[in-house]
Amino acid sequence: MNYDITAKILHWLSALVILWATLAGLYIILPNTEDHIKLQIAELNISITTLFIPIFCFRILYRIISKAPVEQGLVPTRGEGIAMFMHKFLYVLVSIVLVSGILMMDRPISLFDIFQFTQLLDNSNIITFFKSLHKYSTQLLALCILLHILAVIKHEIMGYRILKRMI
Repeated sequence: MNYDITAKILHWLSALVILWATLAGLYIILPNTEDHIKLQIAELNISITTLFIPIFCFRILYRIISKAPVEQGLVPTRGEGIAMFMHKFLYVLVSIVLVSGILMMDRPISLFDIFQFTQLLDNSNIITFFKSLHKYSTQLLALCILLHILAVIKHEIMGYRILKRMI
């Protein structure tokens, strides 16, 4: 059984935003990246991910109220449990990344230079904590996304057509 169109749109929109933010974040930390490019990418990331927060909240709510379709025998039983855990872990991890990204801001949050929001915190020690949490949670998210993609590839190669459920 396949996912419905809403779940598919939310999945691929999330994938697009998360992959963009992850790859852009990795590009920013490259040693030869010019400072003005780092700043432009960072500002774009802030705008995109801030707008993504309500979409991701809706995705979580939608996932809670509309359960994932079950297809017996699609993957081995042990793999089903691992997949369920990893999907829940990804939701938690993305939530941590998004919340820490907002709370680490030490300046006003600008959305595409159109709207501006005041930073939520002004205590530098707390902001430093959230910067550190954001750094490590984004690294863990990148690893988990890689594992997610590799798991899909592995299952497709093994003949378990799981990708077709989300396309």
